[in-house]
Amino acid sequence: MKIISEAFGRRLNGTDVTRIQWIAMYYIHRHGELKQVQLATMMNLKPSTVTRLLDRMENHGLSERYINPESKREIIIKLTEKGNKTIEKLLPHGNKFNDDLVKDISTEELKIFQKVMDKMLNNIVGSTPIK
Repeated sequence: MKIISEAFGRRLNGTDVTRIQWIAMYYIHRHGELKQVQLATMMNLKPSTVTRLLDRMENHGLSERYINPESKREIIIKLTEKGNKTIEKLLPHGNKFNDDLVKDISTEELKIFQKVMDKMLNNIVGSTPIK
């Protein structure tokens, strides 16, 4: 899996966005807004790591955070206009990478692979399915 992550990171060279930033932007873009803790869970990262990631993204004008007015302890993340434009420009790179990754692999093979990966992850994480 590390080889796949590194390969995608190389595809992003020259875009001023790292692989980890792309992933965070993808999730935020997909959901519109996210609680910071939700993003940490989705990315399987420690909350402190997500905080540093979001600090860098804010410094580049890609995202912003605000306190949830309904729950003062929750931080909500959203993409800025620049962040939305950036991820929309980069989504085709992600789609192309995914297409290249699964080239010559049938839908049935992908389903089997996903099922096996889910079982393996459940074996080491516990009985809660990972999504």
